[in-house]
Amino acid sequence: MKIELELTDHYRLDFYPAALRRAAQHLGDSANPNEYAVVMEVAEQIEAHLPKPRIPEPGLYSVVRDGNGWDWVRSGVGVSTTCEWLCCETGDFGNWPNIDSPVLIHEGI
Repeated sequence: MKIELELTDHYRLDFYPAALRRAAQHLGDSANPNEYAVVMEVAEQIEAHLPKPRIPEPGLYSVVRDGNGWDWVRSGVGVSTTCEWLCCETGDFGNWPNIDSPVLIHEGI
């Protein structure tokens, strides 16, 4: 059996791993084990290149580390209600959507 996929920029790439896994399940016992392995390997390779899902915005006094290794504290104080994250390294205030790849370090209240 020949499996062909055309990945184009107008499709969401995160759809493919789940679709490939379902296709591999449908191949089931009737498939050549090599075909199943190839489909699963393609799914794993695509998944490895997908960005990790963003964590939900944590509560007050939580600490997150951004993609640059800088820590941010949700202070509840800032220049506006949307800029309540304080960068510990620079002293600047920022808003949640602009913090790059946050990882939760400490959950606040």
